[in-house]
Amino acid sequence: MTDAEFQSRLSSIEALPFREEFKTALYDLYSSATPSQRALVRERHQAGVLESQKPWRSPTDYDRADLTPHQRMREQLIAMSIRDGGADYRDDLMSIAYCYHNLLLLGDDADVFLLEVAEMSGPRFANLLRGFVERSPESKSPEKFGLKVEQRPDGPVAYF
Repeated sequence: MTDAEFQSRLSSIEALPFREEFKTALYDLYSSATPSQRALVRERHQAGVLESQKPWRSPTDYDRADLTPHQRMREQLIAMSIRDGGADYRDDLMSIAYCYHNLLLLGDDADVFLLEVAEMSGPRFANLLRGFVERSPESKSPEKFGLKVEQRPDGPVAYF
């Protein structure tokens, strides 16, 4: 994508009225951007100019009911990439494990997706993702992270 296309899409995203649409469009843009464009998104997020106070379309919607479970897990990881992780890598590691195991339960190749997100990410978060993928199966098991797997009507889910 050219820089002009990127700037145009970024401007149109910022004009979206609701937070749900803004976030989904931002994550789609981030996924299709070049590395330098992704760095710009991360910089703008760090500076606090990217995210304005937009209302939720559905303010009582705690878990983004407009997303499928696949989309929810993927968007959570991409949001972490944009933030370049959080203040504490242990919290990031727990979030990665949560998304990883739910993606596995959904039938996705979670290792491949984590490596794709690592390619999109800044060095700090990319190293954390790659380190998680390179762990032995035993050291990234749900039990090691305090996750339990529950069978629900819509399929199995990992939770804390």
